[in-house]
Amino acid sequence: MAKSPKTRATRRKKRSRRRRPDPGAARLLVAIAILLVLAIVGFIAFDDRHWHAFDDAGDGAFARRNYEYAESMYRKALLEAERLEDRQLIAATLSDLERIARASGRSADAASYAARRAALGR
Repeated sequence: MAKSPKTRATRRKKRSRRRRPDPGAARLLVAIAILLVLAIVGFIAFDDRHWHAFDDAGDGAFARRNYEYAESMYRKALLEAERLEDRQLIAATLSDLERIARASGRSADAASYAARRAALGR
């Protein structure tokens, strides 16, 4: 039995409706994957950027003699340095806190920061 021309036309229409994979979509996925990998690597490589931001803010406030804000920023920098477990950053921040305490006339606090910094060197 011969197939009717109507059936053949219907099949052709169905075949023509199939979409070919878009090469642009594959390129977009690859580009997104590369950007994601670069973002993760950048995040890991520059893990101490928050410490630097807090330390720089504290330095600016200290230069303006805004000791209260400077101490707040240095305390945040100390928390970040302790989170990173970086002895050099902790020592630098304790030194900054000692400088703030001396400038504010709190010699007991300054001695406490100096003792903590000295204990790190051991």
